[in-house]
Amino acid sequence: ARIHAEPIYRDYVGEHEPHALITLYGDEVLPPNNKVIKVSMYDLTPTVLAYMGLPIPSNTDGTPLTEVFSIELPSAKMKINYLQRLKTLRRIRKL
Repeated sequence: ARIHAEPIYRDYVGEHEPHALITLYGDEVLPPNNKVIKVSMYDLTPTVLAYMGLPIPSNTDGTPLTEVFSIELPSAKMKINYLQRLKTLRRIRKL
C-alpha cells in the first residue's frame, strides 16, 4: 500500500511507503539471523518506548519489536492513555 500526497508545490508530489527498514545496535540486541521480520514505520515508537521502560500509548498503531532483543521488555505490555492522564493532571493542578 502506498500513501500519496497532494501536490504542495508545483510539480512536487510526496510518496511514502508504510514499510520501514530499522537497524538496531547494542548489547541487548540479538545478532542477525538472516530472518526477515515484517516491520512497519509505526513499530519504531513503541519499540523505543518499550526499550526505555516507558508505557506505550493505548492508541498506538504499531507494536514493539520484542523479538529482536535479548532482554525482557516488561513495558512492552503496558498500555496507557496519555490524554486521559494529562486531563487528570490538569484537574489536580487546578485544586
